[in-house]
Amino acid sequence: LNNRLLVACKEHGKKDKNKKVYIFSFSLDEKEYEKDPVFVLSRKHLGSNFKPSGIAMHENGDIYLLSSFSKSLAIISPKGAILKVIDLEPSMYHQPEGICFDGEGNLYISNEKRNSFPSLLKLEVNK
Repeated sequence: LNNRLLVACKEHGKKDKNKKVYIFSFSLDEKEYEKDPVFVLSRKHLGSNFKPSGIAMHENGDIYLLSSFSKSLAIISPKGAILKVIDLEPSMYHQPEGICFDGEGNLYISNEKRNSFPSLLKLEVNK
């Protein structure tokens, strides 16, 4: 969508800005970042421990933002509204770092090896 990559920052360099999560756009045509963030989300609504570890876009345009640190998944509308924040079960999502969708709209979340084995979980997403 829009021939760009979305990049979410875990933390902002300026402490006074760490109350928000910033999502930037990297233009695949221009091969450069846009100067201003595409979305600025409040940690007040995401949770104070929400630090993005992965980002993916569903075919319907919703953006799925994964946080390994808080073990949660945020669903954001194409206009940047936080639609839902889902707490992930720590026993299944011990270190969720990767997220993507397949051509059928199924969501995949990968876990790195912390105190367990790496894993890849497939979830069906309601359309």
